[in-house]
Amino acid sequence: MGYKRMTFVERMDIFRLLYVEKQTKSKTASLLGRKPSTISRELKKGMDKGMYNPLMAEMEHLKARKQQSPKLKIDDEVWNLIKPQLERRWSPEEIAKWLEADYPEHKVSGKTIYNYVQFHMKGELKPPNG
Repeated sequence: MGYKRMTFVERMDIFRLLYVEKQTKSKTASLLGRKPSTISRELKKGMDKGMYNPLMAEMEHLKARKQQSPKLKIDDEVWNLIKPQLERRWSPEEIAKWLEADYPEHKVSGKTIYNYVQFHMKGELKPPNG
């Protein structure tokens, strides 16, 4: 089973199970279909004056998510290598192979190039009258 982020509803369930229904951490984990270590980490994240606070845990989660920013694999230097090849109508896969052979320090997959053009450039390379 893959990783699944804890939801606010689950955070409220943790509070209810631990403090209202007086369940153990292990039983709480079992009832929520989570590992006990996940519950322990969650409790540390949301601990407020010795008691789990689901709202505080949710705010910490949102703060951490906001601070995450994926590293841009195609920076200006790499883009300056890629753009002329795209203008020559090379496919992203051809460019990726060329980069790997001639510029191994700038190795980028064809899919990354395709996604960059589709989602980041928004028409910069569209042909005239197109």
